[in-house]
Amino acid sequence: HDIGTWCKNLVVLKFSQCKFSSNIFRSTFQNLEQFFLFNSPDSSFPEIFLKSILSADNISVLYLQNVDHLTDDVFVDALEENCMKHLASVSLENCHRIGLSGIIKLLNSENLLENLHIWSCVQISQFQQQLIRQLIKLNFLQVNFQWQGVPTQIDYQDPAHLEDLLIPLLGVNILPE
Repeated sequence: HDIGTWCKNLVVLKFSQCKFSSNIFRSTFQNLEQFFLFNSPDSSFPEIFLKSILSADNISVLYLQNVDHLTDDVFVDALEENCMKHLASVSLENCHRIGLSGIIKLLNSENLLENLHIWSCVQISQFQQQLIRQLIKLNFLQVNFQWQGVPTQIDYQDPAHLEDLLIPLLGVNILPE
């Protein structure tokens, strides 16, 4: 059995810092509306499970963090097969294999998209985010688009660059008191 069989009425599914086994997630999610994955950079989220999530008919909120299997091809295929007509909010954080063609397909698809947040995704640079903004404007889309690029190298010799630098996973401030 799989999670889709056990929880047929599942509407919201959230994972945080989980280890996954690729053979347990061959599911269909008939009622899934919201999916959140707070993944660590060293974790792998099985592609087959990602495809199951993306094929959920009623998905409206999609939050993916550190998902290496999210590529333009996977995203475009899901949009073409399922269309994700209810999709209203997409947040992608550190999904380094998604690029401009996947985002353009999302924006050009029939959906209810209101929020698109892209944070630290390597293939969506300053230039690509400007193209996304132009597409939103030219097509009169009512989409709240937020973007932050991948952080660049910090000058560790200059104390001004270190003022608010924290190591978030350890909760330790590296500055002397």
